[in-house]
Amino acid sequence: MTNRPNEKTKWHSRSWWTAAGVIVAVLGLTIAYAAWQYPNAPVEAEGGAVSSAPQASSSTPNEPMPNTPTTGTIPSSDQTGARGADNSSQIFLSDLPESSFIRQPASPKRGPAKIDNHEYPSSYSYRFTNCGNCTYNVEVNLPGSYKRLTGVFGMTDETRHDNVIDGVTYFSIYSSTGDPLLQPQKVEYPAQVPFDVDVTGVSRVRLTVSGGTNAEYPCWCDARLTR
Repeated sequence: MTNRPNEKTKWHSRSWWTAAGVIVAVLGLTIAYAAWQYPNAPVEAEGGAVSSAPQASSSTPNEPMPNTPTTGTIPSSDQTGARGADNSSQIFLSDLPESSFIRQPASPKRGPAKIDNHEYPSSYSYRFTNCGNCTYNVEVNLPGSYKRLTGVFGMTDETRHDNVIDGVTYFSIYSSTGDPLLQPQKVEYPAQVPFDVDVTGVSRVRLTVSGGTNAEYPCWCDARLTR
Protein backbone atom coordinates (compact mmCIF):
# COMPACT_ATOMS: atom_id res chain seq x y z
CA MET A 1 0.00 0.00 0.00
CA THR A 2 2.83 2.34 0.69
CA ASN A 3 4.30 1.91 -2.88
CA ARG A 4 1.21 2.82 -4.90
CA PRO A 5 1.53 6.57 -4.62
CA ASN A 6 5.12 6.35 -5.83
CA GLU A 7 4.08 4.22 -8.77
CA LYS A 8 1.34 6.73 -9.65
CA THR A 9 3.86 9.53 -9.50
CA LYS A 10 6.28 7.66 -11.74
CA TRP A 11 3.48 6.98 -14.23
CA HIS A 12 2.61 10.68 -14.45
CA SER A 13 6.30 11.57 -14.84
CA ARG A 14 6.75 9.11 -17.65
CA SER A 15 3.55 10.45 -19.36
CA TRP A 16 4.79 14.04 -19.17
CA TRP A 17 8.13 13.19 -20.73
CA THR A 18 6.41 11.20 -23.43
CA ALA A 19 4.12 14.15 -24.29
CA ALA A 20 7.08 16.53 -24.31
CA GLY A 21 8.92 14.25 -26.67
CA VAL A 22 5.98 14.14 -29.02
CA ILE A 23 5.73 17.95 -29.00
CA VAL A 24 9.45 18.31 -29.73
CA ALA A 25 9.21 15.79 -32.54
CA VAL A 26 6.23 17.62 -34.06
CA LEU A 27 8.03 20.97 -33.82
CA GLY A 28 11.09 19.46 -35.42
CA LEU A 29 9.07 18.06 -38.29
CA THR A 30 7.31 21.42 -38.73
CA ILE A 31 10.61 23.34 -38.87
CA ALA A 32 12.10 20.81 -41.28
CA TYR A 33 9.06 21.07 -43.55
CA ALA A 34 9.20 24.88 -43.49
CA ALA A 35 12.91 24.84 -44.33
CA TRP A 36 12.25 22.49 -47.22
CA GLN A 37 9.25 24.52 -48.47
CA TYR A 38 10.87 28.00 -48.10
CA PRO A 39 14.63 27.53 -48.47
CA ASN A 40 15.32 31.27 -48.89
CA ALA A 41 13.19 32.50 -45.97
CA PRO A 42 15.02 35.00 -43.72
CA VAL A 43 16.42 33.60 -40.52
CA GLU A 44 16.29 35.68 -37.36
CA ALA A 45 19.75 36.02 -35.93
CA GLU A 46 20.75 36.84 -32.40
CA GLY A 47 19.81 40.32 -31.25
CA GLY A 48 16.67 40.46 -33.39
CA ALA A 49 18.58 41.16 -36.69
CA VAL A 50 17.25 39.48 -39.79
CA SER A 51 19.67 37.88 -42.22
CA SER A 52 18.92 36.24 -45.49
CA ALA A 53 20.78 33.92 -47.77
CA PRO A 54 22.13 35.44 -51.03
CA GLN A 55 19.50 35.33 -53.75
CA ALA A 56 20.39 33.79 -57.08
CA SER A 57 20.05 36.27 -59.99
CA SER A 58 17.31 35.45 -62.42
CA SER A 59 16.80 36.47 -66.04
CA THR A 60 13.96 36.04 -68.45
CA PRO A 61 14.64 33.25 -70.98
CA ASN A 62 15.74 34.54 -74.39
CA GLU A 63 15.96 38.13 -73.10
CA PRO A 64 18.99 39.89 -74.65
CA MET A 65 21.63 40.95 -72.18
CA PRO A 66 22.36 44.69 -71.83
CA ASN A 67 24.77 46.14 -74.42
CA THR A 68 24.47 43.06 -76.57
CA PRO A 69 25.07 44.14 -80.17
CA THR A 70 22.23 43.46 -82.54
CA THR A 71 22.52 42.58 -86.18
CA GLY A 72 20.43 43.85 -89.08
CA THR A 73 20.06 43.30 -92.76
CA ILE A 74 21.91 45.68 -95.06
CA PRO A 75 19.86 46.41 -98.19
CA SER A 76 21.35 44.85 -101.27
CA SER A 77 22.15 46.83 -104.40
CA ASP A 78 19.13 45.22 -106.03
CA GLN A 79 16.92 46.87 -103.41
CA THR A 80 18.50 50.33 -103.43
CA GLY A 81 19.61 50.58 -107.03
CA ALA A 82 23.06 51.51 -108.23
CA ARG A 83 24.19 54.92 -107.01
CA GLY A 84 24.65 57.47 -109.75
CA ALA A 85 22.73 55.46 -112.32
CA ASP A 86 20.52 57.62 -114.57
CA ASN A 87 17.22 55.83 -114.28
CA SER A 88 15.07 58.96 -114.11
CA SER A 89 12.47 59.79 -116.75
CA GLN A 90 13.37 63.48 -116.56
CA ILE A 91 16.19 65.84 -115.62
CA PHE A 92 15.91 69.56 -114.91
CA LEU A 93 18.01 72.15 -116.70
CA SER A 94 18.96 73.53 -113.29
CA ASP A 95 20.36 70.12 -112.30
CA LEU A 96 22.66 69.62 -115.27
CA PRO A 97 26.36 69.74 -114.35
CA GLU A 98 28.31 72.91 -115.01
CA SER A 99 30.37 71.07 -117.62
CA SER A 100 27.25 70.69 -119.78
CA PHE A 101 27.03 74.47 -120.33
CA ILE A 102 29.06 75.79 -123.25
CA ARG A 103 27.90 79.39 -122.80
CA GLN A 104 25.78 81.09 -120.16
CA PRO A 105 25.31 84.49 -118.47
CA ALA A 106 27.35 85.43 -115.44
CA SER A 107 26.06 84.12 -112.11
CA PRO A 108 22.90 82.30 -113.22
CA LYS A 109 20.46 81.33 -110.49
CA ARG A 110 19.46 77.69 -110.11
CA GLY A 111 16.50 76.70 -107.96
CA PRO A 112 13.17 78.27 -106.97
CA ALA A 113 11.87 81.26 -108.95
CA LYS A 114 8.54 83.09 -108.88
CA ILE A 115 6.43 84.68 -111.58
CA ASP A 116 3.39 86.60 -110.34
CA ASN A 117 4.00 84.93 -106.94
CA HIS A 118 3.74 81.44 -108.48
CA GLU A 119 6.78 79.41 -107.52
CA TYR A 120 8.67 77.09 -109.87
CA PRO A 121 11.01 75.00 -107.69
CA SER A 122 13.59 73.90 -110.30
CA SER A 123 14.38 76.89 -112.47
CA TYR A 124 17.25 78.48 -114.36
CA SER A 125 17.20 82.29 -114.39
CA TYR A 126 19.56 85.25 -114.69
CA ARG A 127 19.60 89.06 -114.88
CA PHE A 128 20.12 91.43 -117.78
CA THR A 129 22.78 93.87 -116.58
CA ASN A 130 23.76 97.30 -117.96
CA CYS A 131 22.28 96.77 -121.37
CA GLY A 132 19.41 97.82 -123.59
CA ASN A 133 17.83 95.71 -126.33
CA CYS A 134 20.37 93.03 -125.57
CA THR A 135 20.44 89.27 -126.25
CA TYR A 136 21.66 86.56 -123.89
CA ASN A 137 22.24 82.95 -124.96
CA VAL A 138 22.50 79.75 -122.97
CA GLU A 139 24.14 76.93 -124.94
CA VAL A 140 23.99 73.52 -123.32
CA ASN A 141 24.91 69.98 -124.31
CA LEU A 142 22.01 67.59 -123.83
CA PRO A 143 22.43 64.14 -122.30
CA GLY A 144 21.40 61.35 -124.65
CA SER A 145 18.07 59.52 -124.86
CA TYR A 146 15.92 62.52 -123.88
CA LYS A 147 13.31 63.47 -126.45
CA ARG A 148 11.56 66.63 -125.26
CA LEU A 149 12.40 69.92 -123.56
CA THR A 150 9.46 71.35 -121.64
CA GLY A 151 8.74 74.01 -119.03
CA VAL A 152 7.57 77.61 -118.65
CA PHE A 153 9.34 80.84 -119.57
CA GLY A 154 8.74 84.39 -118.41
CA MET A 155 10.17 87.24 -116.33
CA THR A 156 10.50 86.63 -112.58
CA ASP A 157 9.00 88.82 -109.87
CA GLU A 158 12.41 90.47 -109.43
CA THR A 159 11.91 92.11 -112.83
CA ARG A 160 11.42 95.86 -112.89
CA HIS A 161 8.30 96.79 -114.84
CA ASP A 162 7.51 100.52 -115.19
CA ASN A 163 7.69 103.46 -117.59
CA VAL A 164 11.46 103.05 -117.90
CA ILE A 165 11.79 99.23 -117.91
CA ASP A 166 9.03 97.67 -119.99
CA GLY A 167 9.50 94.06 -118.80
CA VAL A 168 9.20 92.75 -122.37
CA THR A 169 11.53 90.14 -123.91
CA TYR A 170 11.50 87.42 -126.62
CA PHE A 171 12.20 83.76 -125.87
CA SER A 172 13.34 81.28 -128.54
CA ILE A 173 15.12 77.91 -128.84
CA TYR A 174 17.56 76.74 -131.56
CA SER A 175 19.55 73.61 -132.29
CA SER A 176 23.34 73.69 -132.54
CA THR A 177 23.00 74.08 -136.32
CA GLY A 178 20.76 77.14 -135.93
CA ASP A 179 17.50 75.40 -136.79
CA PRO A 180 14.63 76.99 -134.83
CA LEU A 181 12.99 74.56 -132.42
CA LEU A 182 10.81 77.37 -131.03
CA GLN A 183 10.25 80.65 -132.87
CA PRO A 184 10.69 83.88 -130.83
CA GLN A 185 7.80 84.37 -128.43
CA LYS A 186 7.05 87.84 -127.00
CA VAL A 187 6.62 87.80 -123.23
CA GLU A 188 5.66 90.72 -121.01
CA TYR A 189 5.81 90.45 -117.24
CA PRO A 190 3.96 88.75 -115.52
CA ALA A 191 3.05 86.37 -118.38
CA GLN A 192 3.93 82.68 -117.93
CA VAL A 193 4.24 80.82 -121.22
CA PRO A 194 4.49 76.99 -121.33
CA PHE A 195 6.69 75.40 -123.99
CA ASP A 196 7.27 71.87 -125.27
CA VAL A 197 9.82 71.22 -128.04
CA ASP A 198 11.07 68.04 -129.68
CA VAL A 199 14.81 67.51 -129.11
CA THR A 200 15.05 63.95 -130.45
CA GLY A 201 18.52 63.52 -131.94
CA VAL A 202 19.58 67.04 -130.84
CA SER A 203 22.90 67.10 -129.00
CA ARG A 204 23.00 70.81 -128.13
CA VAL A 205 20.45 73.62 -127.82
CA ARG A 206 20.68 77.40 -127.62
CA LEU A 207 18.18 79.07 -125.34
CA THR A 208 17.89 82.70 -126.44
CA VAL A 209 16.27 85.70 -124.77
CA SER A 210 16.41 88.94 -126.77
CA GLY A 211 15.09 92.51 -126.45
CA GLY A 212 16.29 92.63 -122.87
CA THR A 213 16.78 95.69 -120.73
CA ASN A 214 18.66 96.30 -117.50
CA ALA A 215 16.92 94.92 -114.38
CA GLU A 216 14.87 92.24 -116.17
CA TYR A 217 15.16 88.60 -115.08
CA PRO A 218 14.42 85.95 -117.74
CA CYS A 219 13.52 82.52 -116.39
CA TRP A 220 13.44 79.04 -117.91
CA CYS A 221 11.18 77.93 -115.10
CA ASP A 222 11.00 74.20 -114.30
CA ALA A 223 12.65 73.57 -117.67
CA ARG A 224 13.35 69.85 -117.99
CA LEU A 225 14.30 67.13 -120.41
CA THR A 226 11.96 64.13 -120.62
CA ARG A 227 12.26 60.76 -122.30
